[in-house]
Amino acid sequence: MQAVEGPKTPSPTSDVSVIVRVLYSHLRIVFTCVAFLAFGGCCAKPFIMPDAGYRADIVVLQPPTTMARGEKREIRVRVRNASDVRWVTSGVDTSDVWRGDDDGKYQMFLGDHWVAADGEPVAHDDGRALLPILLEPGESTTLLLGVNAPLAVGDYVLELDLVQENVTWFAAKGSEKARYHVRIE
Repeated sequence: MQAVEGPKTPSPTSDVSVIVRVLYSHLRIVFTCVAFLAFGGCCAKPFIMPDAGYRADIVVLQPPTTMARGEKREIRVRVRNASDVRWVTSGVDTSDVWRGDDDGKYQMFLGDHWVAADGEPVAHDDGRALLPILLEPGESTTLLLGVNAPLAVGDYVLELDLVQENVTWFAAKGSEKARYHVRIE
């Protein structure tokens, strides 16, 4: 005849190890939440400038005066940081070792728009050129920007501006756009 065993009494050591494992998992959750709140969860902390940082001087070197309908042209553009703020153009504060990666979400670009002679927008955000990683106050860089002429013959204005992705166009913060009259033939 076999002896029937009754309910097992947990040993004190197994109870302690279970308690320790539960506490450890809860503490990991708490520390993760604290890190998220304090450091952005070790994710990218976007570099969004104060309004005064959105100041640029934009000059097209040898601007086009005429273009053919639908013509694609590469233009050279000099961009100068006209503010007192360092432009972290990658969109992430690279001085922060916990910055993570923002996948380009806040990068800075030179872009262009075409506007008809009557002021009506024709092509918004026609081309883009990525700025270098860092531009100190007063520093300049020269970029190549691909522009696509409108398809209809007429007089247009080619506008150039900088944009910080998912934040703002510089002109919306008071910076002057570069504007060039172009005849499309």
